[in-house]
Amino acid sequence: MHNFHQDFTFTIRNDYAFKKLFASPEGRPVLREFLSLVLKIPKPELAEITIENPFTLQAYSNTKQGILDLKLALQNGKKINLEMQNQSQSFFPERILFYWANRYTENFAIGENYSTLKKCINITLINDSFEYANTVHSLYKLINVDDSREFDDLLELHFLNLSKIPASNPNEISLTKLSELEKWLLFIRTNNSEVRSMLAKENTTLDYANQTMNRFFSNKEERLQYEAAFRYECDRASLIAESHNKGVKQGIQQEKNTIAKNLLALNIPIEDIVSATGLSEETILSL
Repeated sequence: MHNFHQDFTFTIRNDYAFKKLFASPEGRPVLREFLSLVLKIPKPELAEITIENPFTLQAYSNTKQGILDLKLALQNGKKINLEMQNQSQSFFPERILFYWANRYTENFAIGENYSTLKKCINITLINDSFEYANTVHSLYKLINVDDSREFDDLLELHFLNLSKIPASNPNEISLTKLSELEKWLLFIRTNNSEVRSMLAKENTTLDYANQTMNRFFSNKEERLQYEAAFRYECDRASLIAESHNKGVKQGIQQEKNTIAKNLLALNIPIEDIVSATGLSEETILSL
């Protein structure tokens, strides 16, 4: 019997919960299963996974919240970035490529042989509109645009669009219509404990993940970290929205000023410019 309120909803999309499930020692079986499903990598190849920025409660408390990427390394040297993005960004492609390039060349020393560079894979879960593809799972590589021949396999960018996953109402979900990957993504996306329990009955690893998350959320200290991460995400979203609104207002003001300048150049009467732009006569004359 868990001691947290059953009516308190939580989601694995939360910064703290995401790291707790995928980056803590007890979450290793969940991470291994998820990577195998997304990347179609045989599980033996995932037997040894090194988390280069391991998760601990103390480490999380001392670092900046909102940084969701997990840096993973496989036994064969392949590197994997795993991250959760709850909001899209106008500079999203640039950011993804920067992260990939930085990880690809990480620890590469001057004078070192290029052959030591290892494949780098980026997996991004997006809980927002994704304008670059209409599918749940999209994969980008370096290819020849004429014949689709691959240049090299050193780059892989995987995007998992959670917004394409169906509603989280347990009465509206037909598990038989969902692929295994879609079930996992629904498990991550939903904030409904009934939905997670439904999915857990279908898959032993998801059942383990569900038990792990329920234990985590029954711990007061960890629940406080979850709530702090939730507040951080809300504050961040509010700041982004406020900045956007300010930008729109500034753009409108700038456009009015430009129109007024053009009308002045055409010797249009001041009163007509005031009527057309809504600017005061004093503002127009100062342009």
